Amino acid sequence: MSIHSGVAVPGAADPVRRSRGGNVPLAYVTLGAFPQPQGCLECYLAAVERAEHWGFVLEPVCLNDTRLRGESLGDLLASRGTVGVILGSTRAGAVVPCHIDWPNLTVAAVGRGGRLRPIRHFAVDRSGNARLAVRKILSAGYQRIGLVIPESWDHSDERACSPGYLSERCRIPEPHRIPVLMIGGGKDSAGNLCCGDEVALATWYHRHKPEVILSHKPLVWRALEQMGLSIPRHVAFVDLARTHGGSGSAGVSEDGVRMGAIAAEELITLMLNRRTDRSRAASTTVIQGIWEDGTSLPRRSGF
Repeated sequence: MSIHSGVAVPGAADPVRRSRGGNVPLAYVTLGAFPQPQGCLECYLAAVERAEHWGFVLEPVCLNDTRLRGESLGDLLASRGTVGVILGSTRAGAVVPCHIDWPNLTVAAVGRGGRLRPIRHFAVDRSGNARLAVRKILSAGYQRIGLVIPESWDHSDERACSPGYLSERCRIPEPHRIPVLMIGGGKDSAGNLCCGDEVALATWYHRHKPEVILSHKPLVWRALEQMGLSIPRHVAFVDLARTHGGSGSAGVSEDGVRMGAIAAEELITLMLNRRTDRSRAASTTVIQGIWEDGTSLPRRSGF
């Protein structure tokens, strides 16, 4: 078991310094050392900034062992005088896997799966993001929209992604409606997400002939290229989890900055009201993403 705390992160507060808010430190728990993926890092830095605004220091605590028990982490935090904790998300977007049984802690979480714990939870609005993307695609002049997602996007988010897509698909004439394709996400040699069933993707594409594929770029992009498809010449593409500020693909960026700021502010508000995770029921706040235009979705003539 290995725990590293006080990791130096550009722009973060000095982890040794105690806060002006009654010398009560807060902790932001991540899995694996910094640097984190862009969305996770944006969320963390926004939480640090908002905590400082309130007069608190938010200290990073990085776990290098997914088997770490909640009691062990709780002992570490208790020894540091920590009473407020934000559980960050893993590289896959799920809440850091720690069992919460710390009666003196106020806990918030960002990422998928946190609603299973009796804590304040902040998550990506996959349903809202899917609805936003479909509306933008329709406004660009397309009708045959095909959704391709990893199975985990629905299973871990209480089937949040596909219902959002289906609720907007009813605006499309029935002959142009395409069924959702759920495929397992594989890993390439570098450990990055890739298509786990290229045959299923190819069969679905040739059968339904979508004008636009709504998906996640690492999941399908390489498989589409291997099928001989050029984006956007043969098929347009929209990314449901676009890297904020990146270039190329149109899509919805997950708003990590807003999520981190809201999580920190809510955590501190609960702390000031002396409410721990045992004094309230679980609740979830979803944060809708930001639409960003890109060359993968050219606007059709007349739209």
